[in-house]
Amino acid sequence: MLKSLITAFSTYSRIPMPETEWDEKNKKYVLIFFPFVGLATGLILYLTAYLASAAHLNSFFTGTILCAVSILVNGGIHMDGFADTVDALSAMSDREKRLAILKDPHCGSFAAVMSGLYLLLLSGAFSQAGLFCFPGIIPVFVISRALSALSLIFFKHMDEGGMAAGFANALPKKGGAAFLILLVIFGGVFMCAYDLTGGLLSLLTALLSFILYGRSALRDFGGVNGDTSGYFLQVAELIMIVAYLL
Repeated sequence: MLKSLITAFSTYSRIPMPETEWDEKNKKYVLIFFPFVGLATGLILYLTAYLASAAHLNSFFTGTILCAVSILVNGGIHMDGFADTVDALSAMSDREKRLAILKDPHCGSFAAVMSGLYLLLLSGAFSQAGLFCFPGIIPVFVISRALSALSLIFFKHMDEGGMAAGFANALPKKGGAAFLILLVIFGGVFMCAYDLTGGLLSLLTALLSFILYGRSALRDFGGVNGDTSGYFLQVAELIMIVAYLL
């Protein structure tokens, strides 16, 4: 279990971790611990927001710092998936063409533009989140990752040989899915306890985006993989934060 935790943090964050072996046994519970990477991310962002407030930085500058930290602490791995996926979705062509673009390591112009717009919107959303309401946003980073992991359990994989599929296939399905669903529920309860309206709206938005993501991934790519899961995670985080602040 501990090695799976280390593997999860080593794979999905830049938080320093001890070295561990990369084997099938250590992959078994990686997706279980994936949401805890989100918890660490949320806590780091809360600390950053606190320090920015103590330094009397204006809300816009604070928002840009929080946006940068949210990307850097995870090593940009999910933004990479976002860029690859939006680039593929921009192709007005058949599924084979979109899949070819998705696997292409080069960054297209549409990916660059959409990534820039995404970061602007995320910075703006963070700038609206004052220090007082920020604790209610921390579960966003847990829920988005729990749902991303659940998508790898419930939705068809486009590539069974990929890393994300490997983590999903190694996980005990029933127990893993139940635990991840509980994390979503607990996260939603915490958000609602902090702000009932914002919490409910954010949670409903996340669940709706999860359903729509599953349908669109199957239609456009024939399934999900690590890139599309990263795309979903980034989109879910943005819309959940915006919904919470409405």
